[in-house]
Amino acid sequence: MAPDRLATLDPSEAVGPPSTDNSREAVVSATRPAGQRPTSKSGFGGHLPALDGVRGLAILLVLLHHFVAQTTATNRVEAAVNWLCSYGSLGVDLFFVLSGFLITGILYDSRADPRYFRSFYMRRVLRIFPLYYGSLAVVFFVVPVIPALRGSEIAGLRDHQAWAWLYGVNVYLAIRGGWVLSYIEHFWSLAVEEHFYLVWPLVVWLLAAKRRAFLIVSLAIAAISFGGRVVASLSGVSPVVTTVLTPFQLDALLLGGFFA
Repeated sequence: MAPDRLATLDPSEAVGPPSTDNSREAVVSATRPAGQRPTSKSGFGGHLPALDGVRGLAILLVLLHHFVAQTTATNRVEAAVNWLCSYGSLGVDLFFVLSGFLITGILYDSRADPRYFRSFYMRRVLRIFPLYYGSLAVVFFVVPVIPALRGSEIAGLRDHQAWAWLYGVNVYLAIRGGWVLSYIEHFWSLAVEEHFYLVWPLVVWLLAAKRRAFLIVSLAIAAISFGGRVVASLSGVSPVVTTVLTPFQLDALLLGGFFA
């Protein structure tokens, strides 16, 4: 499979009407004394229509990169179009910024909830696990029994499937230094997000009452991530490694968190 950065992110973070969880938070917030109501610059109690356009742009960029930039040019015009569309991979970064923005806003608005961690992780599990693990079940248990679909690629995938079940697709791709997990390699970005979810709720909870410290920490981590990626790239580290490993993608996620 040709190297690309087509991502499988959690699109529910960027679209749709307010969830029942957000509606519940709005009701709880309204019943608190004014001085105790959580506030944020983002106002995550409802749908943010402006972000639909941004999400649409990110989708378009990724599609152009995946379906146009990978084609073979036959003349200079097509070569120029391919070159421009090669930057469509930035759509993945835009998705990460959106995810960081929305997740941080949700966490910040619910920081006073006594079930803060439980509520957040239950929402993540219910949104992501059924579809993700259902997809893996199809790839590893259904496809192999269909003669027209099974082959050496599927056999190779099954030998390394533990990485997928444990959200380690990105780690395995980095270890191998290439796009070697056909059918499921696009799950690298979902692995990045899951790793982010493991740590970021605690950071927000600890620093939510210290807004300046939170902003400084967000920018510092983003700067370290970006700087690390630049240094690694200049040092000859594989582009696959600097693309898929979570530490190298924190700049986009934390930039979104900074603006939440």
